[in-house]
Amino acid sequence: INSGKNGFLVKDMKEASVLINDLIGNPVQCANISNAAKKTAQECFMTWDDRAMKEIEQIKLSTV
Repeated sequence: INSGKNGFLVKDMKEASVLINDLIGNPVQCANISNAAKKTAQECFMTWDDRAMKEIEQIKLSTV
């Protein structure tokens, strides 16, 4: 997470609530962060099918 770009890292619930309140008041920033988070997720995470196949491969390797 790149805080403020594609998500937020917070110290506590109070800081989180301030950030959420700020996002509610700024829908453009909210949309930008949401879009950046989706892009980052697509770049960093496997699809469910790919992840399942990797898990199956690991199970097969561990039973040999």
